[in-house]
Formats: sequence, C-alpha cells, structure tokens
Amino acid sequence: MHDLCIGQMMDLRAAHVSTEKENGQLDELDRVAWLKTGKAIEIALIPPAILAISPSTSSVDIQCIEIANIRELGRLM
Repeated sequence: MHDLCIGQMMDLRAAHVSTEKENGQLDELDRVAWLKTGKAIEIALIPPAILAISPSTSSVDIQCIEIANIRELGRLM
C-alpha cells in the first residue's frame, strides 16, 4: 500500500509541474488521483471490515454507518 501511495505521489508531482493552474487541470489530476489511489485504499479497508463486523450487530443502519466511516477514513488517507 505504501508503494502505491508513493508512486501516485510521484505521478502527481510530475503532472503538476507540467500543468497550469488556470485551466482547471490540477483539479482533474486530483480527481484522477482519488480514483486511482483513494479507491485502492478503500478496497484494502472495506472487505476486511465487512468480514469483521460482528453478527451480533443487529442493526443494518449501524453496519452501514461503520462502513461509511471506514470509507471516509480511506478517502482521507
């Protein structure tokens, strides 16, 4: 996971050097970074969390909230 993030950071840094801020490409690059790295981090976190949810947690709403919180953690990472 660390190498994935480092590679993405290097890719973005190289792209930012050759991109002008005025034309909105930086926002697009950040969105691409989220889709590439952020989603990979989310995929690494969500399946184990789903497997670890206790069957005694009866409320589907609580399970959905827990999954949403983990997704948010992945987004912030």
